[in-house]
Amino acid sequence: MSSSHLKVARQAQAILEQNNPAALQAAIDQLATLKADYPSLTGDEGYLPFTECSLFADNIKGMGYSWQSSWHYIDIPQYSEGGKPSDYSWTPAATDLTQAMDALYGMMTNTGNYQSTTYYQQIAASFPNPADQLSFALRLMIHYVGDVHQPLHAETLVNSQYPNGDAGGNYERVPNVDGVSNLHSVWDSVIYEYPGYPVMPIGTADWDFYTTETTALNQAYPVDSTSILPLDWNVWANQSFDLAVQYAYPGFVSGQIPSSQYQATAMPIVKSNIMLGAARLANLIEAIYAP
Repeated sequence: MSSSHLKVARQAQAILEQNNPAALQAAIDQLATLKADYPSLTGDEGYLPFTECSLFADNIKGMGYSWQSSWHYIDIPQYSEGGKPSDYSWTPAATDLTQAMDALYGMMTNTGNYQSTTYYQQIAASFPNPADQLSFALRLMIHYVGDVHQPLHAETLVNSQYPNGDAGGNYERVPNVDGVSNLHSVWDSVIYEYPGYPVMPIGTADWDFYTTETTALNQAYPVDSTSILPLDWNVWANQSFDLAVQYAYPGFVSGQIPSSQYQATAMPIVKSNIMLGAARLANLIEAIYAP
């Protein structure tokens, strides 16, 4: 989902540049702390850190920070064969995406009981300097807003085949096409449109590409301000779950490349959710840095 994360952040940056450049600059200033203190973690960030850091939470999983891997998703169960939860062995995880977002927001605004959460405690244990904690938390939040708008980050299929859940489509295999090898990665790649991984830090040509792409997406999928639903990540996750139920599984056949009809139906869902995520991220940055 690397390119999708970059598009969410790039469009959010464009919104902030127009509507609240002071909030954007405050966020960039906060990002600079971890960049200075932990350059080995932030090597993908060059002169465009707000957008570039949207990949950070994925990149650090293999650098000793896999403890936040379960924070990237919330497995809301879809019982495709009916029945009761007790009929299956699936149980909810102790940590999840929306709880993480709630704790991170509390950290960045110094509100709520975030200090009692495992999310804050894990971050504080890894970064003794409070300024680094906040810089780290902002990077996670920018990434997680993208995650919560990928429908298969908010759903797990539970049935007789997958009594423990299908991990948001990760267990639904498809023939490998440019690294896209399961249903989850089909949606991560924007239905095969953006497979693979971008070259980082972002160069001038790629920056122009992301700017052109997000401008076109914004024109094709404008966001109604009433749909932003500020700070309500539980509702955001439930909306993504509904999209997964309605669009990700109907017509999908495990082991086969999704049909052209499936792809044509799914593509606008993914792209419109990228734009919705961008609008919500921009609103969130304003809520944190320009309350």
